[in-house]
Amino acid sequence: MQQFVKCFTNLKLYPLEHSHCRDSLGHFSTQLQRFLRRHEVLRLTVSHSALLTEGEIVYEAEQRSDNLAFRLYVDGLREITIRAGTTAKEAERLAIVFYKAIIDPSLDCTNLLWEADLEHIDYQALNALAEAWEQQDFLSGESLELLESMNEDVDKTAALLNEGGLSFELTDGAAEAKQSTDLSGGTIEQEEGSQYLGADEVALQAFRDDVLAWGPDRMLTQTIATALDGLAQEPKIVKPDSVAWLLKESVEIAIRSNDMESLGELLGRYHGELQLADEEEEEEVFEFVFAFLRQEETAARVVEMALNGALGGPAAFFRISTYFGDDEPRLVAGTLVAFRDTKDWRDALFERLGASVAKQPKSLEFLLETDHEEIALQCLDLARKHLTGDALERVINIAREHPQAAAQKEAHELWLAHTPKGRLSRATTLLKSAKRDERLIALKGLIELDHKAACPQLKEIITDSEFLARDPEERRAFLIALRRLGGTASVAFLQQQTKRTTRIFNRAAAKELRAMAEEELAELKKDTRRGS
Repeated sequence: MQQFVKCFTNLKLYPLEHSHCRDSLGHFSTQLQRFLRRHEVLRLTVSHSALLTEGEIVYEAEQRSDNLAFRLYVDGLREITIRAGTTAKEAERLAIVFYKAIIDPSLDCTNLLWEADLEHIDYQALNALAEAWEQQDFLSGESLELLESMNEDVDKTAALLNEGGLSFELTDGAAEAKQSTDLSGGTIEQEEGSQYLGADEVALQAFRDDVLAWGPDRMLTQTIATALDGLAQEPKIVKPDSVAWLLKESVEIAIRSNDMESLGELLGRYHGELQLADEEEEEEVFEFVFAFLRQEETAARVVEMALNGALGGPAAFFRISTYFGDDEPRLVAGTLVAFRDTKDWRDALFERLGASVAKQPKSLEFLLETDHEEIALQCLDLARKHLTGDALERVINIAREHPQAAAQKEAHELWLAHTPKGRLSRATTLLKSAKRDERLIALKGLIELDHKAACPQLKEIITDSEFLARDPEERRAFLIALRRLGGTASVAFLQQQTKRTTRIFNRAAAKELRAMAEEELAELKKDTRRGS
């Protein structure tokens, strides 16, 4: 029965052919067949609020509207017997029958079981006015005692009525009534003094079942539907202010009921009505509801719903979050902090946050105020993927002050790679690297950043005696960087290099350097002419 609850949740959220539904139905079938192989029979006793096996509760639900036992009970079912030999297809059909029975109170559970054609599954539906019938071998003692009590009630009722001079024959009135093509047609002439029992048992039972099936959620849905129809057709009678109040109260009720699925359905309807509204007053009604939803206090209560394990999980929560508009990242971020130690929720929330973080980078800043290492690292990953410029730099700088060392280290790496100051710091540090490739990368970075302040450091490196030991390509790269960063201010230094002397062992390198300096002075003249 726990596996059926998982089936029910997935069937509400996804189409029947979705992998989640197929998997949960498969697990239900497997568990049921495993039980039957060991015990041969599973007998479920149906009460008004629970399903029992051998007197022990194996299924119950707090909300009557989602309680399978209640739906079966109001349709007269008192016992379901599942025998060994039940196939996987039969088990799957049984789960779907249970699902349909819950979501659509207008369907008759007995008919659903009959139409499913379940060869190895028997059920007994009881009717207090039904005629006597043969006892079945598979019925429990509890069911047999209930039947005996009901038959006694029937006998007493018939005896009381017969005392008035009328005689009654007990027949299957329900079956006969169903065969009638027009229960309301014709009239009955009643002689004075005569008494008739004119109630239609089938109609009364249908009415009784319907009333029992109407929980607060269904009553609220019908009230809202009537109010919206009235607003559209007779706005002078059904006042917009009254409808706005009702819609706001419906949101309140869904939140108090801890039902995210119900809240999502209500908001979806209101959003659809808002898109269709062609009058300003109608638009104001629905905008009033969404303004209430986006209030900080209401948002906090929605987060609390998720924390309390409200029906629907992340899928229902995200459906609600879409109606927060630009405030959605704030809501998701707040929920993520609350669920920081729940991996499934945390991963789902970060995935959702990634889609909107470019519009709301402050949501990452908010998350980085926590001391949670994993959250900080995921925030930095989102920032790297979705942010640029000042927004990225703000997030990185906040993370550099994070209490967790791993977050600080990752933030520093991003600072070096993705911010102007960081790239400059890396470039100036790498200029003195022992690795040639890193020095060339540093020169390229300095030129891209147009960092003129690096010229003194470049001159210091070029004048060092070890500089002549570097290969010609690197020596030229340093002179080009100096020329492009220093401009005309580098003329005097380059002229000095055209006259550079050295010891006997570096004469060839010094000669090459003098020629390179001459070439860079010539390029500088060209640059100056182009600039003028």
